[in-house]
Amino acid sequence: MAKRKQYAPEFKAKGETEQNLDLMRRIDRQFLETPFFGVRQMTWHLRNEGHLVNEKRIRRLTRIMGLMPIYQKYECVYLHA
Repeated sequence: MAKRKQYAPEFKAKGETEQNLDLMRRIDRQFLETPFFGVRQMTWHLRNEGHLVNEKRIRRLTRIMGLMPIYQKYECVYLHA
């Protein structure tokens, strides 16, 4: 038997907390209205609603949800000669 198995129990993921699930619902609802909101704007929006969140948390939750904001594509201004 490996020493790790002897001393440490099996790791079991706990899943998301109820607070994070609520934030994910709010992010999803807002993302449907404003699909161009990135992490910074979404954090700003949730803070204005009174939630204590930071960018790292919102980035992690949006990554779990698979949300990607819509950005303008870069246009080349000059032609290559």
